[in-house]
Amino acid sequence: MNGHSGELSRDNLPMFVSDQGNDALVDAASELQISSDVDSQVIGSVYPLPVIYQVSREKIREIAGAVQDAHRAHRSEAAAAELGYPSLVASPTFVAILAPLAQKYLFDTVLKGFDLSQVLQSDQRFVYHQPLLAGDEVRTDIIVEAVREIAGSTMFTIRNDFRDARDELVIQSWTTLVGRQGLDVDPELLEVVKGVTRVDAVIEK
Repeated sequence: MNGHSGELSRDNLPMFVSDQGNDALVDAASELQISSDVDSQVIGSVYPLPVIYQVSREKIREIAGAVQDAHRAHRSEAAAAELGYPSLVASPTFVAILAPLAQKYLFDTVLKGFDLSQVLQSDQRFVYHQPLLAGDEVRTDIIVEAVREIAGSTMFTIRNDFRDARDELVIQSWTTLVGRQGLDVDPELLEVVKGVTRVDAVIEK
């Protein structure tokens, strides 16, 4: 894959360790000089998210409780140790915190001609390579794998690679999004689409 030619790289990322959500991007993100039109050079380029997300024990317990995941390894360090892990194990749904940060950054800095609030998600897939643990510092690479024009709309396939501090791959996600530049989407349509989004997950052994 071709790296982005701008100034952001893994070596000079501004560091902002947080589990507070999208607000972490406000001051951390640097502007990339990309046209608001979809440029063919975007395809295959790698955009490092300028935020390092630190996974906390409190957030692991919070997410597990929110999704009613009763596994003891999400709450008890002793239970996680019995499974061979040095700290609490995050629920697979924890990635729901990480993926929106990457998506917002991409549309704020690269795909700037599209209003993210009016972009529809049609498909999402996750592959889990290893568990996220309390204390992990997650770095994210965003890759635009494909861009297609269909009936006046633009369809994006976006991959996010989430890596730990050892640069080992933890989780990958693929998301398909559909939008139009400068289009006002009917709010009623947005509500309908929320109910038909497909999400798949794969856990590698």
